[in-house]
Amino acid sequence: MNTVSDMYSTAAQLYQSGNYPQVETICHQILQRHPRHPEALHLLGVIYYHYQKYRTSIQYLRQALSLNMHNASLYLSLGNTLKAIGKIDEAIQCFRVAIKLNPQFTEAHINLGLVLQEEKQYPEALSHFQEAIRIQPHQPLGYILLGNLLQDMDKIPEAIDNYRRAESLAPAIHDPAFFVHYGNALKKQNRAEKAAQCYRKALQLQPDLAVAHNNLGSTLKMLGKAEEAIRHYQQAIQLDPKNAEAHFNLGNAFKDAEQLEAAIASYQRAIAIQPNFHQAFYNMGKALSEAGRLEDALGAYLRAVDIHPRMVAAWNNAGVMHQALGNTDAAMTAFNKALTIEPQHVEVRWNRAILNLLLGNYEQAWEDYELRWQRGNMPPRNFPRPTWDGSVIQDKTLLIYAEQGLGDTIQFIRYVPMVRQRVGKLIVECQPHLKELLSSIAGIDQVIQRGEELPPFDMQIALLSLPRIFTTTLETIPDETPYLSIPSEQVATFREAVSFPENQYNVGIVWQGNPRHPNDRNRSCPLEYFRMLSQVKHIRLYSLQKGEAEHQLNNVFSSGNIINLAPHLQDFTATAAAIQLLDVVITVDTSVAHLAGALGKPVWVLLPFAPDWRWLLNREDSPWYPTARIFRQQQRGDWAGVLQKVVQELEKITIPRYGKASQMFV
Repeated sequence: MNTVSDMYSTAAQLYQSGNYPQVETICHQILQRHPRHPEALHLLGVIYYHYQKYRTSIQYLRQALSLNMHNASLYLSLGNTLKAIGKIDEAIQCFRVAIKLNPQFTEAHINLGLVLQEEKQYPEALSHFQEAIRIQPHQPLGYILLGNLLQDMDKIPEAIDNYRRAESLAPAIHDPAFFVHYGNALKKQNRAEKAAQCYRKALQLQPDLAVAHNNLGSTLKMLGKAEEAIRHYQQAIQLDPKNAEAHFNLGNAFKDAEQLEAAIASYQRAIAIQPNFHQAFYNMGKALSEAGRLEDALGAYLRAVDIHPRMVAAWNNAGVMHQALGNTDAAMTAFNKALTIEPQHVEVRWNRAILNLLLGNYEQAWEDYELRWQRGNMPPRNFPRPTWDGSVIQDKTLLIYAEQGLGDTIQFIRYVPMVRQRVGKLIVECQPHLKELLSSIAGIDQVIQRGEELPPFDMQIALLSLPRIFTTTLETIPDETPYLSIPSEQVATFREAVSFPENQYNVGIVWQGNPRHPNDRNRSCPLEYFRMLSQVKHIRLYSLQKGEAEHQLNNVFSSGNIINLAPHLQDFTATAAAIQLLDVVITVDTSVAHLAGALGKPVWVLLPFAPDWRWLLNREDSPWYPTARIFRQQQRGDWAGVLQKVVQELEKITIPRYGKASQMFV
């Protein structure tokens, strides 16, 4: 008959080979002969741990400890089992005792470090991983675990150093999780190519590792390989359909590829799996907004803040959506809510400034309007001279520089006479297309086009900072027009080139703005809607449109129904000459609207439901341009209604029997 010692030796060998059922049988046979055999009790406790019968495991381990309280391995096993049932504090205590009994117990240091890492007790976890490395400096595991911890601590360079050390100690590491962690650290350093290599190694070792497919997709997205990224996200989802993060990442990839409906569907799947996934609601809001589904986008943003009330970006975007939908009070509430969380948030303060400008609350807006320089999309000019504060500098030279679009320059150059009263000499830097036109303004000593060498100056200021300098309100807008003019001989030359019959009402049209403008999709109007103008008697249409949109004319208007002036419009001076010869300009929100208004010519401005701030709300006139009439969409996207109103107004106009030569010039 075998002795108990022989039986235990056999059980230990079988445990090493993974034959747990046979081990269990032998240990019970040992305990029938020797009920207080601590090693058999210990081994049974470990077996039941592997069976996930944790409470039974704890019973055997505690019996073993009652017989051998100085066995460090017993405390390690008990600690592992206690951790498995969520008794973290007791598990930590067991690991500590194991280390006290055997300070060189590497596995106890590692297991204690792991549980402390999960509890976010990073400094102490760090010390135990470092101690494990000190005890066994040539084992890669300690470096791997230390690298993972350092990554959690956001010490990415140190983490990468430890991963490299692990690789040097074991060049043929076969653990795919190692390469996933290594890739994650490299990705955080924006070393996307190296990170992708790590994820590919992980997939070579385990092709069905969903997390590696997901993370490789994220890295490929960083590298601009959208289609390949999408394939890996889809593979991750196929392997793990309940992976909310993979659905979320797939949504982001679809959104970047402008496949908005597919993106929205992916976000919805992520949310179905993880209903409180606030970032998925937020990103879905952005996709819905880009798809023009503003009400749905608003709902997504509001759901995001329901889940995460301090999500400033979602409050901000909810405010933007409210404003676009005409809910200005709700928009202001959303912006103010965001600012109670983060009072100095640049984008929110900027958006609130735009809303205040739209509402005519100029006094509350101009200071925050200066935040445009901090938004990242319009870096400030770095001049070696100080910014003008509006003080009188009669012995100094001031540079005013244009900073935004052509229309902005035309609108705000009106401040020149007010500026000139306070400065000795005035230089204006502007866009090349406007140089000749602005040179006619009294009070400007020199006009420089952007890109030319600047003459000496003492102080400088951005053009759109002038309303703040002069504390402009609705009541104090400098509205005297015309403040731009062109020589009469240029007008006469243009009239010689193009016929403008006096027995007809000559109407210039512009239907599209700069296609690079972020809101051009809303502010530009399809040319087809302008075709109804040609049905009005006594109307002669002229196109002032420049750029690619000019080529739409032949597809919409019959030959002879409109005169294309584009070949004659070499610059804004020529456009100004054409406007002087027209009876009215009918235009969407473009630089031509500002040019006509600055020339003091009748201009009918066609606006989307959510207009640019300078046109304000709920009025048919403009305090900036006395000769302007405003035609607004009453519903989003309803250009037909706007143009029908324009037709009605044009039909009211009568042409004097003998023409209108006496009223050609303003």
